[in-house]
This record gives sequence, C-alpha cells and structure tokens, in this order.
Amino acid sequence: MNIKGRKMWIRTVNLAFTLFFAFLLAFPRSVGAATAQAVTFCITSIIPALYIYLVFSRRITAVTAVTKLCAHPLWGSVFTVALGFLCGCPAGAKNCVFLYENGVISKKRGEYLCCLCSGASVPFILSFAGAQIMGDIKYGLKLLLLLAFSVLVIALGFRPFLLKNEQKQKISAFNYIRKTDFTAAVSESAYLLVSVCGFIICFYVLGVMVSGIFPDGSIYSLVLRGLFEFSGGIAQSVSFSPPTREVLCGLFLGFGSLSGMFQTVSVINKSFSPKPFIISRILTGVLMVVLTLLT
Repeated sequence: MNIKGRKMWIRTVNLAFTLFFAFLLAFPRSVGAATAQAVTFCITSIIPALYIYLVFSRRITAVTAVTKLCAHPLWGSVFTVALGFLCGCPAGAKNCVFLYENGVISKKRGEYLCCLCSGASVPFILSFAGAQIMGDIKYGLKLLLLLAFSVLVIALGFRPFLLKNEQKQKISAFNYIRKTDFTAAVSESAYLLVSVCGFIICFYVLGVMVSGIFPDGSIYSLVLRGLFEFSGGIAQSVSFSPPTREVLCGLFLGFGSLSGMFQTVSVINKSFSPKPFIISRILTGVLMVVLTLLT
C-alpha cells in the first residue's frame, strides 16, 4: 500500500470509529448491559480457562531443556505448536515472541509458528464448545481434530513461503532463563490477561451492537457477533440445531474472531509482521467451515 492509500485507510478507520462512538452514545443502556455481560463472561469463563495456562506455559518455555528442544527445527516447532494448542490465544504467540527475542528461533520461524498456535485452547474446545455448547465432549474432540487438520494444511501451505532461506539459529547462552522465574511468569501473565480481557470486553460489546442491525436470534446476527468475539458467538450458537451449531463453532474456532486477532497482533506487533497470521486465520476459518459441512 502506497503512502496515499495508507493515509486514506487511516482516515477511513478514524471516521468509522468516530461514527461508531456516536452510535454507542445513542444507546447507553444497551452498551452498559453488553459491557456487564462481557465482564461477567471474562470472570466466569475466560480467566478460569486461560490464566493458569499462561503462567505455566511462560515458565515452561524458560526451562533449559525445553529451550533446547524449541531450537530444534522439527521437534521444536511441533512442541511450540502443541503448547500453543494447549494454552490458546494469545499464549502461543507470546511463547513465539519470547523464543525469538531470546535468540532461540529465527524471525521467520517465529512468524510461521504464530500462524499455527494462536487459536482456541484445547480445554476451551473440549469443555466449552464440545461439552457445554454441543452437548457432548465427543463433538469437542471432533472440532479439535478438524482444527488440528486445518492447521496442518496451513503449515504445509505456508512453509515454502515463510521459511524460505531461513538461517539456522545458534544458541550460545541461556542467561535469560534466570529472568523468567515463577514470580515473573505470574505477574507477566496477569498483565497479559488484563489486556486479553480488555480486548474481549471491547469486541464483545461491538459485536452485540453491530449484530443488532439484524433481527435478534437470526443466524446473520450470530455470525456477526461471533466474528467480532468468538467465545460469545459460540455461546450464543446453542440456540441453533446441532448441525448448524457445529458449522458455526467451526467457523468461530477457525477464524478466531477480530478480538482474537487483535489480542495476538498486540503481542507480536513489535517482533513479527501480522500479515501472515491474519491470512492464516482467514484461511483456517474457511477450511473449518468446509470440513464441518463435509463431515
């Protein structure tokens, strides 16, 4: 994008935010109710499902043996992606940034891995999307397997482009490990969780307000809401039939919502280009819709 195009884009975004702010001022009661719902959702669902995983994933990646494993071209990538799956967004991306900033992986590999390990966590998929929303944990397992397959397709497709001419990293020291003790992991994870909840609350409210342009309970309203904030969209999909519910869950888990995107971009923006990550989420969302329809 050239300079003129970039300025035009910035002006358009600024105008959109100004108009939307005016729109929110016109409906203060609805905004207040949506914000209260979002805060309750964060306290009752997001914090219990995410915080402890943020703490331990941050600490585990600082262990010498784990760091050496992460430096391995193949098994290191597998382990980092697996840890990202277990911990979810944005913990997976945070681990990639940590490994890159400390010289364990290259910038190209960090960008590549961010595309693969910045989605919903395994506990969230199994317990919330599967057991709670779909009614049986086996549906959660199915969604998890479909998501893993979609990520594998993305990994194979992106590898020739993102890892082209990658230079092997040489790890000469592990002095930084002493800087990441358990107390640091606890405090840093708490700060990150506050940021995550901030994004969730913001996009939850935006999703509720924007989805209001369609009749309440319509599939168009739900899709808009889920694309803004996927956990809230998944929660609302319970009102649809199981086949439709599964496709919606697949879409939201694959795409990860604008909230999830901004959470991850806020973590990686100073270290990696966000473009590969954004493209990967869009493609993963499309793949998940196709796979849930076919299966």
